[in-house]
Amino acid sequence: MLLFKYTENSNFENASPMRSDLVIQGWTSIMWVERFLRPGEFELIAPLASGLREMLPGGSYITHTNSREIMVVENHDIKPQQDAGPILTITGRSLDVLLQERMLGYDTVDYRTGNGTGWDKKIHTINSGNAGDQIKQLIEESITDQQKNDGMPFVGLSVFKDTPIADVNTLPAMSLDVTGQTIHSVASEIAKSNHLGFAIDRKIDPDEKATFLISEGRDRARRVSFSNEEGELKSADYFYSIRNRKNVIFWTSTWLQGSYPRDITPLDIPDSVRMIYLDVSDLDSDVERSDGQDENAIPDKLTSQKRASIVSAAEVRAARQLESGHDLEITNVTIAPNTTRFQFRKDYLLGDLVGVVGSYSTKSKMRVIEHVEVEDSLGTQNYPTLEAYPGIDMQEGGLNE
Repeated sequence: MLLFKYTENSNFENASPMRSDLVIQGWTSIMWVERFLRPGEFELIAPLASGLREMLPGGSYITHTNSREIMVVENHDIKPQQDAGPILTITGRSLDVLLQERMLGYDTVDYRTGNGTGWDKKIHTINSGNAGDQIKQLIEESITDQQKNDGMPFVGLSVFKDTPIADVNTLPAMSLDVTGQTIHSVASEIAKSNHLGFAIDRKIDPDEKATFLISEGRDRARRVSFSNEEGELKSADYFYSIRNRKNVIFWTSTWLQGSYPRDITPLDIPDSVRMIYLDVSDLDSDVERSDGQDENAIPDKLTSQKRASIVSAAEVRAARQLESGHDLEITNVTIAPNTTRFQFRKDYLLGDLVGVVGSYSTKSKMRVIEHVEVEDSLGTQNYPTLEAYPGIDMQEGGLNE
């Protein structure tokens, strides 16, 4: 694994991985973890005498030649050894973690002049749109005010949505309390609810700035399928139950309720009604009554257009909930390290759906939520971490190829 450091000039540009003085050498072990939604992380171990403590002070930026991630050095841990020199452990997380240090609503206070201090607390509004648009708005608002020097190292001002992100689920506008919420926490909640991820996407051209990329992954299960028969599953559990076999969803938001599917007839339910509850109160929790409205009345701000938007979003979630109720499921899948048939970054990426073929005639699609690379004196290991994706069967058609 060829690690290198980004230069730290004023514009954070022109960082060349080919410059020998930027190549990180002298380490004995490296773990590099990339994730679909949560921040990635790294751990680098080296003798203290390697000079890496001086080369990589806190706040340095690193990557490796095969990765599109940029990591931030955060911690140095030095441990004395009895029979050898001290050992240095350097750890950090991916660059998107800086969004955890941008507070929702901070744009209403100018921290250069203090203007806005002492004013009434503001409500932060996110426009209606699909989940990708809402995440894009949140991130761009936090990094594009150049007068406040809000830009992030190496990152351009535009946020890109990977094509295509499903536009069928238009979410209503949200008015959020700014108390204690970070840009990262709000964007992550929207992403998690809508099966999206976002991360920094480093460009191969060192003169081109990195961007935030919002993605829902692609369905590659027809071409990429990890098989127990091929020895690619290190372990897997199998769980059989009819408990999740439901056929009707009853949902409630803060102000509305409904069932899914609608217009159902008795013939559509051959056994009996097996109902499950779904809470979607987050879809309209920001809607309040107008001044003077009766305390028992539905808010007059809940227009017919907003009602329709809430119902549409609720039914998308309800459909996923129903489709996820399989009798036999593969759970706790661990992929064997260094499988050779399918390569990360070549055959599949973070967020993609891949196939898993287990014992007992089980087949499933699972999402790649993490990829781990480890290199030390014993060799190299790399493997993905998979997570069940609700509502997807191997027999269904793909999302995108």
